[in-house]
Amino acid sequence: MFCFSVAPTFKLIASKRSRVKDVKISTGSGLLAVSIVVLVAYIFFGIIIGFWANDNKIDESSVKQTVHLDYMYAQWCEYCPQTNKNVVEVTDELSANVKLKIWDESKRTSDENTRQIYEDYKSKQLFGGFPTLVADHKQMLVGARSKQQIKEWICNQFEEQNMPQECTKQE
Repeated sequence: MFCFSVAPTFKLIASKRSRVKDVKISTGSGLLAVSIVVLVAYIFFGIIIGFWANDNKIDESSVKQTVHLDYMYAQWCEYCPQTNKNVVEVTDELSANVKLKIWDESKRTSDENTRQIYEDYKSKQLFGGFPTLVADHKQMLVGARSKQQIKEWICNQFEEQNMPQECTKQE
C-alpha cells in the first residue's frame, strides 16, 4: 500500500511488519501528484456541472412553433369571399400556433405596409394572384381552396415534433 501527500516526500509502507521508510520524491513527481489531483477535481466538477447544465437546457421539441401567415385578397375577386371565410376559420381553430395578417389589395396605394408586403412577395415570387396565402415568408398557396385544403397546407408548415393537436385530428 502506498500513502503519499502532495509534498515532495511520502511514506512508503510495504506491509504491517516492515518498517516505514521516508522516500524523497523529486519536485517533478510532486508536480505530477498535484496534476493528478487537479485533473480528478476537473473531471468531478465537470461531470457535476454537466449534469446541472443538461437539466437546465430547453428541450427544443417542447418549444411551440408558430406559423406566420400573410393572406392577400382583392375585393373584386370572386373566389376571395369563401376563401377568406375558410382561412379565418382554420386560423381560429389553430390560433395558438398560427398568426394571421390579412392584406387587402385595394389598400396598396394608400397604405405603405400593404404596398411593401405585395412588392416583397412579388420580388420573391411568392405572389401568384388572388387569393394568396404565404407561410413564414417562404411557402405560397394560391387560388380558391376549401377549409380542409387550407388546414392541411397550414399543418404541413409545422415541423413534425411541433405539430398542433388540431392538425392530427381526423375530420
